[in-house]
Amino acid sequence: MNRSPVRPAACALAAAALTTILLAVPASTPSQAASFTVVDSNCASFSWDGSTLTCVTGGGGGGNFSCSISLSNGSPTVASNETLTANCSGAAGTVTYTWTARAGNPGGCAAIAQEASPNTNKADVAAPGGSTTLACIYDLSANDGTTTVTPSKTVNYSTGGGGGGGGGGGGTISCAGFGATHVINVAWTSGQYFTANAGGFGPGDAVVLKFTPPSTLGTLTAKGTIGAAEFSDPPNGRYGTLSDQPCDFSNGLPMIGGGATMFGNAQGPSANFTFNATKTGSALLVKGQTYYFNMANNSPGTCVSSGSCNMLINFSVPTH
Repeated sequence: MNRSPVRPAACALAAAALTTILLAVPASTPSQAASFTVVDSNCASFSWDGSTLTCVTGGGGGGNFSCSISLSNGSPTVASNETLTANCSGAAGTVTYTWTARAGNPGGCAAIAQEASPNTNKADVAAPGGSTTLACIYDLSANDGTTTVTPSKTVNYSTGGGGGGGGGGGGTISCAGFGATHVINVAWTSGQYFTANAGGFGPGDAVVLKFTPPSTLGTLTAKGTIGAAEFSDPPNGRYGTLSDQPCDFSNGLPMIGGGATMFGNAQGPSANFTFNATKTGSALLVKGQTYYFNMANNSPGTCVSSGSCNMLINFSVPTH
């Protein structure tokens, strides 16, 4: 009886690593040789020491685990949202993904938000807005339990025409009476945004968050929230609204049950929104329409005196 010299045992013949071994036939037939081919889906490669054929699995120092990053939009403009997708192969086990924005990115580059399980190999970047070209670098750290790889992707934004969604009409937003208007285009997914990544928030500037609930959304009965707070700068009062118009700092949307989505001197301005007409205290939004969270700084104020009023904005979408 012949025994297979392959380890580990029970390697099934399937499409994967392949190797061909030449075997010498005994000296009684010196003019002949034989060969056989081994194929095993469990083996990344094989090693042969002259007497034993060993299956080498993926990872484990074999250098087979690798990842590349693709873009949902290969030619984005500053008005385009992006989704980055990690495409990995040769993993020895379950892959974990960590996405980050490059620390040295230009000021206009947006933050990156990793998608929830089971899509952690994807991350969303909101359109940076503005009127200048940008090259924004995003880094990935992927680990298969044995090996860590760190690919990166540069998103090159042009200033090509076209704007986002309905409601605002697209184009550059510029609020009259302010030193600068910083537009943050928000993807329809929960995430964090930083005014420092959108050109900063000067004492006399306006910040406008722009988002569009997709018209294809199903039934959602919960509420979403936009909330902001100072980040790395002194606290300060803010005024503004959640509105269906950019640069609306005094009216806002009506809230279910009374009142409006307007704030006058809030250090942590926020607004709730929903698609459910019974959700008291929230603005009732229309799917497919564009909305704006407009903010400006009260003066005098602590951050006004310091010269920088940067904020962190949390955007949370209703999930049910």
